[in-house]
Amino acid sequence: MIAQEEADYIYDDMNDSDIVVDAGVEDEYADIEAQIDELDSDAEDYDAKLAELEGRMEKIVDDARENLKDSKSDEIELALDDPVQYFVHEQGTYRIEDLFKAPFIRINTEEAAEDAVATDGVAHFLSTYDGNEVELPSGAVAYRTN
Repeated sequence: MIAQEEADYIYDDMNDSDIVVDAGVEDEYADIEAQIDELDSDAEDYDAKLAELEGRMEKIVDDARENLKDSKSDEIELALDDPVQYFVHEQGTYRIEDLFKAPFIRINTEEAAEDAVATDGVAHFLSTYDGNEVELPSGAVAYRTN
């Protein structure tokens, strides 16, 4: 949802000429503009042809805007796999302390703890001295804390 809202914010207010350039459809758009310029304003079907060409131009812009939004939304969604990197470092919209207080941030602490232990091992968290564990002859495990 955040990714889609961000993409909407970027492209909703962008003007048509910037949209067609960003989407790479400026040639197609320019061809229709040229056809409009070539229309004979005295022709009986001028209004109908003009409306049809303007409709085609509008469709090009609308399609380009939607494609850009979809692409940007996908890009942001990938970036949001690391919300700290995205919101704090890339966008600069939050300080890390404020980000974790934001209502849209939810952390599955159980999953995070399991991932941390799987990555660094339990000794990393229990042995504040050197992060090592020592297996005793009795089978117990000791952790140095000073």
